[in-house]
Amino acid sequence: MTYEERETKYYESEELKHGLRNNTDKVSLFRLKRQAETPQRFVSSFLSQRGLEPKMAEYRFVNNWSQIVGEGIAAHAKPMMLKNRILYIGVSSASWMQELSFQKMFILSKLNEFFGQKNRVIDLKFISNK
Repeated sequence: MTYEERETKYYESEELKHGLRNNTDKVSLFRLKRQAETPQRFVSSFLSQRGLEPKMAEYRFVNNWSQIVGEGIAAHAKPMMLKNRILYIGVSSASWMQELSFQKMFILSKLNEFFGQKNRVIDLKFISNK
C-alpha cells in the first residue's frame, strides 16, 4: 500500500471522523501530518542506518557521468569501479586512453567537485573496454 493510499484511508476512516466530531483527535491528526515521511526521506534514512550511503553516492555518480565529464568523453569512457578512492574507467580505444591521460587532472577536479570533500577520488586508472 502506498503512502497516499494509507493517508487517504486514514482520512476516510470512521475513527478519524468520529474523533474530529468529538474534537479529540486534532492533536493526533497534526502528529500524522508532521511525521509523514516522503519516500526519498525514508529511503535516505534507511540507507544511512545500514551504512549504504557511500554506495548510493557511487550510484549517483555513475548516473551523472555524462554531466560530470561531458558528452564527448562519456561516449568513449565509462566508470567501471570505484575502489579505495581510485576510479577505474573503461575506455573504448588506445587513442582515447591516451587522450584521457592528458585530461586526467581536469577529470579528477570535476569528479571531486561532484563528490565533495567526503568521498574524494585520488586517482584514475584507465583500462581497455575491449
